[in-house]
Amino acid sequence: MLGISNSVRVNNNNNNNQNQNQNQNNSQQIVLDPQLHSKCFVLLGRLQYDLINENRIIKTESDFQNVLHAFQLAIDLSPKWHKVWHHWALANLQFAQFITQQQIQLQQ
Repeated sequence: MLGISNSVRVNNNNNNNQNQNQNQNNSQQIVLDPQLHSKCFVLLGRLQYDLINENRIIKTESDFQNVLHAFQLAIDLSPKWHKVWHHWALANLQFAQFITQQQIQLQQ
């Protein structure tokens, strides 16, 4: 009986060591992908931008700042990705037009 229980303990210890090694390997394999995160921020910015353009939400300066912030985070993660810069430029143009319209309305 002692020989059997000792072998079971050794097998259990080997299984525990293997599980610990797998857990360490899994934790080491988790790497943040900047391109993926950048795509997520672009998607977030585009959704917010589309909501503003479709007048589903009230246009305020903070709405545009949220959109620009999402694109800025995407730019920080993937500065060489042209699509991010394109969306950022469109959002800036929209924001400039919004500010111009506000100033015209205040003058009237």
